[in-house]
This record gives sequence, structure tokens and C-alpha cells, in this order.
Amino acid sequence: MTATYAPASGLTGTVTVAYADGTSSALPITVPDWGATTVPKGTVIAADGGKVNGSGRAQSTRTAKLYTIGVDVDPSRQLAPITLPSGPQYMGFKTPALHVFAIATDRHTA
Repeated sequence: MTATYAPASGLTGTVTVAYADGTSSALPITVPDWGATTVPKGTVIAADGGKVNGSGRAQSTRTAKLYTIGVDVDPSRQLAPITLPSGPQYMGFKTPALHVFAIATDRHTA
């Protein structure tokens, strides 16, 4: 996951995790900008893609990063739908946005 055009504090949102028993939890997340020079303590950088192509495709000195963003769910309950933070209805020039590349759990079942 990463954010683009995020403020220095990152983009915030809420992940809603629903469970098969009909209950749900709203869990806050903060995602740093992909080009952030510093990230909040505890942030896991999943990938650092090296340099960013700038205007005219010239390489900039900024790096591009993807982050692992975790939320804690109840391991004793079965997950149902997961709702990700909604973005702006119109994606204008330099509109802050979250980008999700994968979703996974770390719980393995037989």
C-alpha cells in the first residue's frame, strides 16, 4: 500500500472489518506518501523501488516506497467483507489518494 500527494503526516482512513457473526470493527490506518523522506516510527517499508521518473521521464532524486500496513483483527472469528477507505470521487491533478496493491492475512488454516 502507498499514498500519493499525502501530507507529511500521511493519509488517514478507516478499514472496516466485518465478521461472519454480523459484528464489525472500524480500524484506523495511516499510510505515508510513496516519496516520503521520513516515515512514522513502526512503519514497515515493504519495497523501495529506487528512483522516481519525473517530468520528461528524467529520474528524480526521490525514491518510491510501498508499505506494509497492518490492522489487528479477532483471530477467533471468521472474516467476512473488508471495506477499504474510500477515495475522492474525482481524481484531479495531485489529488491525495491511497493505492492498495495486495491484501493478505497471516493466519493459516488447514
